[in-house]
Amino acid sequence: MTRRRCLPAFALLLVSSCAQRTGPQSLAIEGKAESPFAGSPTVSTVQPARDAGRKLYVCGNGQAIVVQDEGDTVRISGLPRGEEVLGRDAGGLTPQQAVFSGPTLRVEFGLGADGREMALQSLDPPELLSCRRD
Repeated sequence: MTRRRCLPAFALLLVSSCAQRTGPQSLAIEGKAESPFAGSPTVSTVQPARDAGRKLYVCGNGQAIVVQDEGDTVRISGLPRGEEVLGRDAGGLTPQQAVFSGPTLRVEFGLGADGREMALQSLDPPELLSCRRD
């Protein structure tokens, strides 16, 4: 009889846990340094060059990130701690997805139904930001 009572409670816990995981996640650890993405420029302050290799991404918090594709590296501009250069990394579930990483930042490109989204993940402190290009 006890087992039957536990099963609905476990199912409810599982469903609520899964429901919390839908949608963009923002990882933040209390007591750590402030967000690595705080204070970044918004769309109106960043003007990407007309170079075809440069793409403007607008993130969920309203900030703009400019990505310069350099083949095996990408140059990320618009971050509060300055420009970062990331190297190509293993990863991506489809051929359209590409992963680049460095000591403090990891970026996944080619996400979303149309492949125009990216996930920008700060490793120190841990935080995830979703961005989209038009």
